[in-house]
This record gives sequence, C-alpha cells and structure tokens, in this order.
Amino acid sequence: MTELLDFINARLAEDEQTARKAFTRMPGKEHTAHWTADFSVGMQVRNGEGNLVVGHSWPNEIAHIERFNPRRALDDVEAKRELLRLHTPHENRDGDIECPTCVYTGTDEDAGGNRFRYREHDEWPCQTVRAVALAYQRHEDYRAEWRWWNENAMTANDPEPPPGSIVDDATGVQWLRSTGGEYWLRLDDLDGDPESWTKVAGNYGPVKLKRRQA
Repeated sequence: MTELLDFINARLAEDEQTARKAFTRMPGKEHTAHWTADFSVGMQVRNGEGNLVVGHSWPNEIAHIERFNPRRALDDVEAKRELLRLHTPHENRDGDIECPTCVYTGTDEDAGGNRFRYREHDEWPCQTVRAVALAYQRHEDYRAEWRWWNENAMTANDPEPPPGSIVDDATGVQWLRSTGGEYWLRLDDLDGDPESWTKVAGNYGPVKLKRRQA
C-alpha cells in the first residue's frame, strides 16, 4: 500500500506548488497568499497587499475564490501532512504493518469460555489515511480499492469478511467480527449476544463493509 502514500504525497506537492504559484511573484511575498473579497468597486478579489487578483465576477464565484485562497490551500496541505505523520505505518513485533494512532476494541473468549476485552492497533493503511486520499478520488490515478468500504451490498450468500472487520447493516447498526471469527457483535453493545454472519447479513442485511482486516 505504499502506492497510496506516494499518491497522496504527490497530490499534496501539486496542491502546494499550485498555491505558491498563485501568489509568489517575488521572494518573501507569502503574506500575500491570503486573499479577500472587495465589493467596494464591483466584485473583485485582492491579495494581502491590496493588489487585484481577480477582476469582476459573480458574487458566489468571488466568495468561493476568497474562501479557498492560496493561504487556505497551504494550510490544508500542512494539515494533511500532519495527519500522515501521525498515521505513519509502523511494523509491530509480529512483523505486521499497523497504524500507531488508530486503535479498536472488542470482546472475545479464551479457551475456558471467559469473555475479555481487547485493544489492538488498526492495520495500515488505516481509515484516516484512506480518508485523506478521498480528497483526490476524482484524480485519474485514484484507485477504488483505497476506500475503506465496499460499495457493493453484501448478503449472507457472500463470503464472510475476515476477523476484525466491521459492517453496517440495513438499519445503520455496526457489527464487528470477533478476532477468532466465530461470531459478530454490535459495536454499541460488545457485551451483548453474539450473532452469526447468516443473521447479520441475512436478517439485518444487506450489509456494507466499513473496515476490512487483512
């Protein structure tokens, strides 16, 4: 999945370059990156030095250009890079690649039938990194497989997702498959009665996959 990280970083670099080109005519002019609407003479957009950037246009277009000005674009790039830094892939002791920030909890049983709660890190790429990539889902190089959900509804006749997966049923309830894979639990009631895939995807379905564990 390094291709996903490469894809996001390439798009962020393009965003940054485009934003800087929009205001950088001379060195040290980054303060001109924040643009504001000027309705005193027609409908215009001016930079931080008061120089005209966009001439006459319609009010809605002017408002859009002002809101998504180069400074805003650069701040957005910085924020997304910080998210990537917080969710940098990490190799655990078992050699699995996981997210150091995202975790999930669940309930399982030991060999003696005793219920216990567990806490584990999400596999990488986590939902957060996949969500960052969604900003560029219309780019020609974006892959549908990078989404964290399956866009196709599943029924009990479909293969059961692997342990640790989460699905949404037809009523909006989320279900988590136990790490052992024997049953499914409601995320909002992990101590409740376990259910089978047949009941979750059949009686409560169709379901949509929200997170799939490898």
